[in-house]
Amino acid sequence: MKKIDIIHFFEKELGFTSSFSKKMVNLYFFYIVKALYEKQRIEIRGFGSFFLKFYKERVGLNPRTREVIPISEKYQVFFKPSKKLLKFIDNIE
Repeated sequence: MKKIDIIHFFEKELGFTSSFSKKMVNLYFFYIVKALYEKQRIEIRGFGSFFLKFYKERVGLNPRTREVIPISEKYQVFFKPSKKLLKFIDNIE
């Protein structure tokens, strides 16, 4: 599924105009990205939560050349599905 599919869903199922649907979907994703940028945890009840995990600077190895490579510190986004979502997915045939 792509973002445009969600926009079309808003148009067809909810009767919103194309421009309004696009604004709503873009605003929703913008708010999620903004919250992550501010290092906040996002919880969508019944769906799951998005959160950041911080990784310190470390040393890694290139598996091909075995060369030592410095890996800079970074944040990574994680998604943890809710129990309700996991239960729903387990029942898909």
